[in-house]
Amino acid sequence: MNSPEGSTIIRVEHLIKSFDENVVLNDFNVSLEKGKNLVILGRSGSGKSVLLKCIMGLEKPDSGKVEVFGKNIPELNQKNLDAIRKKIGFLFQGSALYDSMTVKENLEFPMRQEINKNSRNEIDERIKKALKSVGLPGTENMMPTELSGGMKKRIGLARAIIRNPEIILYDEPTAGLDPVTGKEISHLIVEIQNQYNTSAIIITHDISCAKIAANKIVVLENGICKKEGTYDEMLKSDDKAVKQFFE
Repeated sequence: MNSPEGSTIIRVEHLIKSFDENVVLNDFNVSLEKGKNLVILGRSGSGKSVLLKCIMGLEKPDSGKVEVFGKNIPELNQKNLDAIRKKIGFLFQGSALYDSMTVKENLEFPMRQEINKNSRNEIDERIKKALKSVGLPGTENMMPTELSGGMKKRIGLARAIIRNPEIILYDEPTAGLDPVTGKEISHLIVEIQNQYNTSAIIITHDISCAKIAANKIVVLENGICKKEGTYDEMLKSDDKAVKQFFE
């Protein structure tokens, strides 16, 4: 059963995460509502990717809560954590496609445990639907080496939505792309939000992506939530931590 519209599906409270003496997240708080896109703006090394790893259960916080669908991720056993992860799609910064696999095989990979349970036709239809959603129908037999950077991002996004997740986590979705392709990917994120009714956390330092894709923006600075609001509210802010992204 999907979460109701407007409900809080990710809640991060008083999150502290450090590596040796380096405190990356320091009493960080943020929440994501169902059906919304939350953009977290921050400079390189500000802790954005660490936050996503904490949400996925790949890193354990020093203290604080990381609740997804009402479950505190650090407290879950592996079985319950895997059940949560099935509801989350992830777009890696470098797309993370397997070079030795075709596009079709890359998209099948998240469903490898389901292939015996579902008919071959159903799997093929899901792949076709995902590729159509990202504007790349008919590319099933292409290899990653035949794809441009923008196409790889689209295939990575197709893999993220292949299991109809409630939440998608985007790690620098426009990194390494030219401005035009970056805007196309940002608009595609919004199309996916509308078509699949997904909720998303998008971490980026690309203000153009934030303007296009965000319902709400949070600025991560020195490990804390420095400022949050809409794009227009951020644009009017006098806070130096915010203004650096808009200048």
